[in-house]
Parts: sequence; C-alpha cells; structure tokens
Amino acid sequence: MTLADIFSQKKITKCWGSGWGSMVESWVIALALWNALILGGAVYWLDHRVSQYLDDLDVNLATAIKGVIEAARGAVEGAEPFNPVQAAIAQWISGQIGGNPKPPDISLLDRSPKGQFKPSSPPKDT
Repeated sequence: MTLADIFSQKKITKCWGSGWGSMVESWVIALALWNALILGGAVYWLDHRVSQYLDDLDVNLATAIKGVIEAARGAVEGAEPFNPVQAAIAQWISGQIGGNPKPPDISLLDRSPKGQFKPSSPPKDT
C-alpha cells in the first residue's frame, strides 16, 4: 500500500475533525502567530535598547558640552582685556568692508641732515 492509497482511502485518523489538510493549515497559522509573537518581542526589545542608548548618549553629550563651556568660560575669564587700539582698527576695517574705501593719503616726510623729521605742512583735505 502506497502513501497515495492511504490518503485516497481516508484511513488516516482525522486531526481536529477535518483531516490532514486542516491540520497543516492549523500548523501554518500557529507558526505565523509564533513568528509574529517573536518579531513583536524583538521589536519591543530593540526599541527599549535604542531608547536606553539614546538616553545615555543624551547624558554624555550634556556632560561633554557642559565641560567645554566651563573650559571656554575659564579661558575667557583668564584672558587679557581687549586692546582699544585693536578694537578701533577692527571697527575701521568693518566700516571699510561695506563701501568703496578710499586709499589712505600717504606722503613721505622729509628728514634733516641729522636724521630728524622736519615739520610738515598740515594734511590736505581731499
């Protein structure tokens, strides 16, 4: 007797009242539910782990940023005050950037035979 004969004669004990076809379908459904349960658990676990790592990262970044700010604040407090001449030059340069700057009027000063500068005439208005 072959396997085909056994199935054709329906001598196999019926499982859950409908035969082998229903039993296979039941196992497929059970495996699908089991896979869904496992995948759902894995997604929940991964979500929990990612959330935990992001919280740890947030704390670490906050600590690092606080340290950098404190170090920078200490460096600024220990620095020398601004030089007023440098501030005036910086203000002049920033004023010259926007427009068409005039070249400065540069003239050579005469010197006496002893090497001292001679008095010059007042600057010319251009």
